[in-house]
Amino acid sequence: MALIVNFRVEPFEEFDDFHDWLMEQMELNGISRERIEKSADPSSLTKRLPRLSREQVEDMWAFVEDLVTMPKGIYLKYSPKAETIASRYSTSKDCFFIKLTTNFYFFKMYPDIARAGIEHEFGHIFNGDCTRDHGEHRNCAGINKVADVRINAAIDRVEIDRLYRALFYQKDGYCPYVPDRYYPRLGLPANPDGWSFDIAHNAYHENGVQPDPEARRTPPPAKPKDEPEREKYKEMPVVGDIIMVTGDYGDSYGRVKQVDNATRDIVVEKMTMEDVYEYFGEITQKDDAIID
Repeated sequence: MALIVNFRVEPFEEFDDFHDWLMEQMELNGISRERIEKSADPSSLTKRLPRLSREQVEDMWAFVEDLVTMPKGIYLKYSPKAETIASRYSTSKDCFFIKLTTNFYFFKMYPDIARAGIEHEFGHIFNGDCTRDHGEHRNCAGINKVADVRINAAIDRVEIDRLYRALFYQKDGYCPYVPDRYYPRLGLPANPDGWSFDIAHNAYHENGVQPDPEARRTPPPAKPKDEPEREKYKEMPVVGDIIMVTGDYGDSYGRVKQVDNATRDIVVEKMTMEDVYEYFGEITQKDDAIID
């Protein structure tokens, strides 16, 4: 069954109205507001949405092409199991792809955040982030963060915050990866134009990342003694899910075979690349046969 969407005739003018509509669409597709609010990683719920139909995918591509001019050598790819928008370089096809998530289709009703998302990925491509050789730092968590901050410096702050809130299904909140919020946490001045990748990445390792001073730290109200404490976990996979397994020599995918919710232990079976390709079922503009 394809994604259920009740589009309006015209996009929303106010983000709060769009967010309310977005949550209604999630409910229509089997993901409740309560489940989203309890999740420690709400963006992971995106991959649990029903896939777009071929007609919906082509409608999403047309929507993007009406928003921005796609440079030569950059194509769109629908990636139903992705949690957020991303970009990558295909060595076999010698071109770049911008991966669009299922929930990106909802952004038709608030185009400004869709434009901000595409512009952000253009930034990764034009800054060389997709082709840079990170060597022993290839699994470093700071790589994408410092690259994001430099890119977001050039994009409208309001729309970056709204895009972040939409991707994480938050009505309130902000994107922490902008110069004045992130660079001081690395011990760097808040350069509004963004520091070079090397300067920011070196500071990430030399100084570490200080706590976010804007993060909410208000303690929750005390619970009655007879009421059990509810813990907030990352969304647990279920048997049959495909997950990424990070190792010393890169990342790979595996299929979940067993899950113990009590201990939060899982057993994963490594997948062949053919199985991975079939599972992700990505559709691209350049060539529908590409699953790369």
